[in-house]
Amino acid sequence: WLDSDSCQKCEQPFFWNIKQMWDTKTLGLRQHHCRKCGKAVCGKCSSKRSTFPIMGFEFPVRVCDACFDTIKEEELV
Repeated sequence: WLDSDSCQKCEQPFFWNIKQMWDTKTLGLRQHHCRKCGKAVCGKCSSKRSTFPIMGFEFPVRVCDACFDTIKEEELV
């Protein structure tokens, strides 16, 4: 999983990134990880869930919205 102080999709700061929160006058967000690409993303950018058996995820897990659109039907079987 990739480390980041802000969402790697929308660049909003995570809650521990005090400097960026202060500079942008925004509240920090919770960090999540896409189970397909491994990027650190916020909840808004990872609102989708999918099974991903090829990676060992038989039950729906969080994936970023961009990866969700690229999952092929054969990867779900």
